[in-house]
Amino acid sequence: NIHGMPLSFLLKLNPLHHPQFNWIAHLPTECLAYIGLRDMNEGEKEILMKHGIKACSMHKVDCYGIGKVVEMALNYVNLQRDRPMHPGLSFDIDALGPSVAPSTGTSVSNSVSW
Repeated sequence: NIHGMPLSFLLKLNPLHHPQFNWIAHLPTECLAYIGLRDMNEGEKEILMKHGIKACSMHKVDCYGIGKVVEMALNYVNLQRDRPMHPGLSFDIDALGPSVAPSTGTSVSNSVSW
């Protein structure tokens, strides 16, 4: 799945890791939380469970609201709030439905909307 390969290099989970990529900073899995997952295959679920990566589905967002889910994710990655947040935020445009982002590449039901 090429879609997730950049993150797999940061997490050093990519089996294709090559010494030429050693310059890339390592991101520990405990510093990562996914929010709004909608459609995962069994291999992706296995990776999340194997490496203890926090994942909050759209079902959780629908049940608890985005504010509570973000708080849950922040509690997971930095409970004491004693570390600066990672300077990057990744947003997958595919999380938005075609009504908001008509050119999304992988349209899946139960998308984020306003």
